[in-house]
Amino acid sequence: AAEEQKQSQAMVEEAQRKHQEAVASGEAIQRELEEAREALGRAAEEQKQSQAMAEEALQKARMLEMDQMSSQQEHEEQAQVFEERGQELKEAKEALARATEEQ
Repeated sequence: AAEEQKQSQAMVEEAQRKHQEAVASGEAIQRELEEAREALGRAAEEQKQSQAMAEEALQKARMLEMDQMSSQQEHEEQAQVFEERGQELKEAKEALARATEEQ
């Protein structure tokens, strides 16, 4: 009977030890899971910030492109005006030359 009591006590102690190991393992897994969730949250936030920065850079690039197109259009318009003035000047010189010859 004493031997059975001893074996029974040893089995109870072994079961308690295994239970404690399982609890400790479960707690370790729970901590790792929490750390993974936090890391995932940080990564998502960083990705959101990167996305916002990329969108801002794209918007600035589009604005610069529009400014450049507008500026190019202005230059083309000025060039056309200068060409028209040059033509007017040429015609005026020709008219002056004719008037001078006629005198």
